[in-house]
Amino acid sequence: MSAGPSLASFLRTLRAQWSKYLTTAIVTALLMLAAAFLPDQIKFVTELVLVAGILIVTYWIWAAERARVIELEKIDRLDLERMLHGRFFNSTFIYGAEIVPCKDYKGPIEIGRLKSGSFDPVPVNAPKHSVAGIRITFFHRRNADQYLFEYRDGCNKVIAISNIYEEQQIFLDGQSCFGLRLTTSEDFALDENSLVRVTVATWTK
Repeated sequence: MSAGPSLASFLRTLRAQWSKYLTTAIVTALLMLAAAFLPDQIKFVTELVLVAGILIVTYWIWAAERARVIELEKIDRLDLERMLHGRFFNSTFIYGAEIVPCKDYKGPIEIGRLKSGSFDPVPVNAPKHSVAGIRITFFHRRNADQYLFEYRDGCNKVIAISNIYEEQQIFLDGQSCFGLRLTTSEDFALDENSLVRVTVATWTK
């Protein structure tokens, strides 16, 4: 998530843009050095130029940030509600549809990707670095129930899902994804009708 306004974030922005303002910074530094050896009248003018240089650099930083804000404000919360068919409640977005699919794994081959030992990426219709309410539904023959789903969130934290019927609050990564893995017993039977469905209900930014 983006950091709020602070002195640290301002200094980070200034450092990131430093090459653009290098000439102004060098002139300002030279004026500060020269001001110590100049007569009072010239020193006053030098200080005015110094203040003007600082104001110009500050304005450039503000203008760049302001342009970003104006671009973001072109899509407001009402636009998002219309596009995504849901509603905001404070900072949480709730989808209007009962099932908003993220990804389906059908049959032994596709579900086998979840059993390969690595985490398969699941894209979510939610902002990057948000917390999404995820449901995982497993349709399979009931002759064996020994299985375990695990997910890896955007912080690379691996969590076992103890109750598959509960909604999981998962922190998404920079691509709005999380990883999913399935472990089953050796006698667990999958057929062409077996299905793992991943859906999203909410997200909080």
